[in-house]
Amino acid sequence: MHSQYADDTQLYLWLNDFSALSVMDECFNAVQRRFTLNGLAANPDKSEAIVVGTGARSRHESTISLVSLGGTIIPVSESVRSLGITLDSMMSFDRHLDKLCKTAFHHIRALRRIRKFVTLDDSKNIAAAVVGSRLDYCNSLLYGVSEANLNKRQRVQNSLARAVLLADTRSSATQNLADLHWLPVRDRIKHTVTLLTFKTLTTHRPTYLPRDLLQFHDTCAPANTIYSTSPQPGPCSAAELSATPPQLSGTRYRSN
Repeated sequence: MHSQYADDTQLYLWLNDFSALSVMDECFNAVQRRFTLNGLAANPDKSEAIVVGTGARSRHESTISLVSLGGTIIPVSESVRSLGITLDSMMSFDRHLDKLCKTAFHHIRALRRIRKFVTLDDSKNIAAAVVGSRLDYCNSLLYGVSEANLNKRQRVQNSLARAVLLADTRSSATQNLADLHWLPVRDRIKHTVTLLTFKTLTTHRPTYLPRDLLQFHDTCAPANTIYSTSPQPGPCSAAELSATPPQLSGTRYRSN
């Protein structure tokens, strides 16, 4: 399969065997022919390739170091940047979050220098526009990442809240977030995933997502169970949704 965003085209396929590499080359040639018919030209020299998989599979599978696209040899990278997100071969997002935190702390230090000269509302708007937007961008991809990476993002948010409120470093981070009406990082990620899932199920847009969602109904209680007016907590009290896993490998190239 392939996806296209403006001049950025991405190809994905499963690496079941080594024939998959020839399939990718054939797919590239087909896309290149379509470009030619529409007066466009693909540029394989700017292409990047990455192989994504678990650590266990990477140790047992043969290493792929080169990919051929249209006669151009492309080395396989440890990480690629797609739509502002740095994807690594383990899908751990370590490099993406390290760069995100570094950029966010730079802007937080700049905000501290001017905080005394702006009002609280203005500082909240600046924080949301400059740092908050970066934390929220594509944060649904971070569902299920390691606790260490989540803690990195949480420290950024805690530091941002202290800068906005002119709070001391010993102040309660939980109370600062509550005063600003900001959800913690983990809850923001869950909120984004839940909202996207709800919109996908109700609007059926984009069309390629509804068919990949599996809905699990509550099957723990008998059909004739009478529920009380007060909700009772339990492991089967809500429906859960899960999506199919991401593709294992891909490459992307840009047109001139």
